[in-house]
Amino acid sequence: MNNVRPLRANTGLCQYEDVDNWFSRSPRIQREAKAICANCPVIATCAQRALDLDATNGIWASVYLPGIGDATGLEAARERLRDVITRFQHQPAELRQRSLRIRQAVHFAATERERRSCATRPSNTNGPAAVTEKASA
Repeated sequence: MNNVRPLRANTGLCQYEDVDNWFSRSPRIQREAKAICANCPVIATCAQRALDLDATNGIWASVYLPGIGDATGLEAARERLRDVITRFQHQPAELRQRSLRIRQAVHFAATERERRSCATRPSNTNGPAAVTEKASA
């Protein structure tokens, strides 16, 4: 069974990582998530989705949303999301192609990792374990 989603036009790099990484409080994990986002080919779509959903927390399109408790920080983060969309619209074709190649490589690695994992798992070829009945006296 393959748990890796098919590669589609809207597949983000975040789909190959633990979703909790994008909502972590750890500065190190946040930096890693932002770095992954910065190389993602769907960064503008992600930024627009965060705005459309009125997202309030987590890492979206490499921007940290601080939560509803920080209204000023949240508005500043939403402005950065709008900037991401604008920058992406003016992104050189070479950078776009680079992001697509990165996503393709990550997808390949994830697919291979899953394939190897399935190959090393013991398979139960005899069906469900047999249940033996005990006679009651």
